[in-house]
This record gives sequence, structure tokens and C-alpha cells, in this order.
Amino acid sequence: MNNLREYCQRFSQLNVSSSRKRGSAQHKPILLLSVIDLIAQGIITNNKIPVSDDLIQTFDKYWNLIGSQSYKGGLHYPFFHLQNEGFWYLSKI
Repeated sequence: MNNLREYCQRFSQLNVSSSRKRGSAQHKPILLLSVIDLIAQGIITNNKIPVSDDLIQTFDKYWNLIGSQSYKGGLHYPFFHLQNEGFWYLSKI
């Protein structure tokens, strides 16, 4: 998958946790937004995205701005579960 259109389509169809009472959990979109932000800043420069202080702080910043108040924030939720979306792969280093 190397086509920007494919990524846009997959990003728009993310499987997010949802409940009638609490609404949608936006962990995955906020993690992707955080990664895009860090790429734009030149902090992430390749396709290996380690959990870092920069990533955690950026995720927390976006979570506090646009995350759901009915869900707990936390980078650990989407980092693992994004691998089910077909473009995010976990690697043990």
C-alpha cells in the first residue's frame, strides 16, 4: 500500500470502538493525527514509529483537545489495535 488515496480511504474507514452510551472512542484517529504532526515537524523521519515522549505528549495534547470525555485517553489503546486496520504493523525490537 503506497498510494495516498488508499491511505485516505483506510483512514476514513477506521474501526473505532463505539457505544450508544459513550459514543465513539477516537483513540485511533488521534494517534494517526499525532503521527502526522510529528512527521510534519521532522521528528518522525521513517516508517518505524516507536512509543516516545514526543508521541505520548502529542497524543495527550490532541486527546485533551478533541478526545471523548467519556473515554479514558491512552496511547496504548490504539497503538496495538491499529494493526487490525491493514496498514499498521507492530514489530518487536
